[in-house]
This record gives sequence, C-alpha cells and structure tokens, in this order.
Amino acid sequence: MSDEQPRPTDIREGSPPGMEPVSDDRSPDVPSIRLGVEPDAMEIFFAWEKLRLAYNALLAIIVLSMAGKAVIPVLIHACWAGPIANLMFCAGPVSESYLVWLFGAPRPIARWVVFGLGLAVSIAVTIAAVVEVKMQFPG
Repeated sequence: MSDEQPRPTDIREGSPPGMEPVSDDRSPDVPSIRLGVEPDAMEIFFAWEKLRLAYNALLAIIVLSMAGKAVIPVLIHACWAGPIANLMFCAGPVSESYLVWLFGAPRPIARWVVFGLGLAVSIAVTIAAVVEVKMQFPG
C-alpha cells in the first residue's frame, strides 16, 4: 500500500507545484523604501497608542485628586468628557505626520511637541471642568 502513487485529491506538504515561495532577498541595487527613515502608519499608530496610556492615566489622576467630596458628579461628567478627550487625542498622529511632511520636522521631536501641547491643553480643560463641576455641586 505504501507503493501507491498519490491521487489528485491527496493533500501533500509544501507549496502547490509552481507556487514555491519567492526569496525576499533583494539585490543591493534595488532600493528599499524601508531603508530606515520613515515608519509606516501602523508604527506611528502604535507609538501614539502607547502615549494614550500615559495621557489617560495623567488625566485620571488629576480628576480623582481634585474631585474631593464631589467625586460622583465629577465622575459622571468624566463619563462623557473622557471619550471626547480621547477622540481629540486622535489628532496627534495626524498632526505629527503633517509637521514631518510639510515642515520637515524630525519625527521624534514632532511627536513630543504635539503630545506635550495636546496634553497641556487637555490638563487645562480637565482642571477647568472639574472646578466647574465642583462649583455646581459643593460638597
């Protein structure tokens, strides 16, 4: 039985005939678009998602440390303000990319400038919002 020829319906290991994998070795004279300078969109996205963790943590610390006795109204306000802040955070990678593309800014500097300015604005808005809620609900 082991001397039988495979039937056309048998499954075999490896690639189908004529579909062997092509080597990814590029010759040195063919330039690669990935030679080192610009990350792709996914790399930029993930870099900003790591920053989102710090962004949310810092804003949460500010909210919780300022809430005092008005913690429930402040947290209710944060339930709708938090998602808006995170939606505005999405402007970060776009702003970074435009700074690099239009003005030739180095990407790491552009990222930290945009993140720092956005974080500063968010902190100011967060503090103002918490103070306003606390004034409405003195505790």
